[in-house]
Amino acid sequence: MKLINLGKVLTGIFSLFLTISFAQEDTVNVNQQEERPVVEPKAQSGNLDMLTPPATFEISPAFNGFLSKKTSSAIIVTLINDVTFPLLAKGMDEEFYKKNNLTFISESDVVTDTGSKGVLYKLSFILEGDVFIRYMVYIGDLEKTLWLNITYPQIVESVVESEILKCITTVNLNPVRDEK
Repeated sequence: MKLINLGKVLTGIFSLFLTISFAQEDTVNVNQQEERPVVEPKAQSGNLDMLTPPATFEISPAFNGFLSKKTSSAIIVTLINDVTFPLLAKGMDEEFYKKNNLTFISESDVVTDTGSKGVLYKLSFILEGDVFIRYMVYIGDLEKTLWLNITYPQIVESVVESEILKCITTVNLNPVRDEK
C-alpha cells in the first residue's frame, strides 16, 4: 500500500487555502457597484472549540485546525465575520473550480446538532499523481460563517469520510468553555 507523504499533503492544503482565501474575497463584494455602504468580511482563525474533531486528529502546530498523521488528513478552521454562508457559497461555481484545479463531486445542505445551517461541497484534486478529497463547508448565521476546509487522500476515504461528516455536525457557532 502506498503511503501519502504528509509534507505533500500540507503543501497542497496551504497552497489551495491561500488561493481560495483570495478567491473568496473577490466573490463577497457583490454590492460594491451599488451606492450603499458595504461591510467588508474579515477572516480570522476560528475557535477550535467550535467542533469536535474525529479520533486521531490533533491540534496542528502548523495551521489553525486539526491534523491526523495516521490518515494524512487535515481540517483548517477559519471564521469569516460580517458575511453569511449563502454569499460565500455563491462563489462556488465552475469558474472557481477551474481556477483552483478542483473537480466538483457534490453539494449538500448541512444542519448541525445545535441547529446551525450551512452548505457542504465535496471536491477532488490531484497532487503529484495522488487524488485528494476536499470538503469545503460553510456554516453560519447572520453575523459570521465558519469555514471548514477538510482534506484527505482518497485512498483513506472508506475510513475517514464518515468520521469527517460526523465532525461537521458537531459545529457549534457559540461554544461555551468550561472555566474550572
